[in-house]
Amino acid sequence: TNNSKNSYSYDDNNNLIMELHQNWYGSVWENNSKYSNTYDGYNNLIVQLGQDWTGSMWVNNYKGSYTYDENNNLIEILSQHWNGSTWLNSYKGSYTYDENNNQTSYLHQSWDGTAWVNGNRGLLTYDGNNNLTEYLAQSWLGSAWVNNDKYSDIYDGNNNLIEELYQHWDGSAWVNSSKYLYTYVPVTAVNEDFSSINSYSLSNNYPNPFNPSTKITYSIPERSNVSIKVLDLLGSEVAELVKGEIEAGTYYINFNASNLPSGVYFYKLQAGGFVKTRKMILLK
Repeated sequence: TNNSKNSYSYDDNNNLIMELHQNWYGSVWENNSKYSNTYDGYNNLIVQLGQDWTGSMWVNNYKGSYTYDENNNLIEILSQHWNGSTWLNSYKGSYTYDENNNQTSYLHQSWDGTAWVNGNRGLLTYDGNNNLTEYLAQSWLGSAWVNNDKYSDIYDGNNNLIEELYQHWDGSAWVNSSKYLYTYVPVTAVNEDFSSINSYSLSNNYPNPFNPSTKITYSIPERSNVSIKVLDLLGSEVAELVKGEIEAGTYYINFNASNLPSGVYFYKLQAGGFVKTRKMILLK
């Protein structure tokens, strides 16, 4: 029996311009909600409008406005909601970049009715090869920024990530939480014997940083329902690379991020009871 349906429309540049949600009412599909997207000449999303169906007409609900710099880097996201007669501020995200278009900070704020109030921010540091070396997350506590989490990365002479350290702030000092160490060897052969795969794995994407494409490799030891999603720093889904039941084996995905701004992204594998998240950097 039908339950719900999502329909998607795209323009000539493969940009999603409308997402329509409908529910089944016994004998016919009835509108529920929709999102309409507008893009600039560089295929950057500039306005997303969310509307609800009242039974006879579409009524505004949500609006997201996106601003970019001259290098097409996203510098501001403004979220607003409709109160019946006008748009009211709700949320704002602000982003900065260095001369190499590396994202150096983000700031999230909420509207209290009269002014913007700080929520959380991230500070990102890079080395001379544009490798991300530190990501610091902080929260606003009324009058000052307070540390939350920190990621520190070390690279070898070939810009391969060799160490990643995650720490959290205990109120007075950084406390180690986890550390990953990576080693690399030249590839001389590929063994396609899937019977030798005895565990789930998600490899670092290559190249990293990348522009605009990178390859992601993952392995599953048995037939599983697999999901791989790409998330931004806000935790919002920006792409779904894999979804469905897949046989055991090693697989390669080519992720093209030509429609996304420069910055740090995460890709997350879920298969069976296995969950793994890794970080990648889009550098345009």
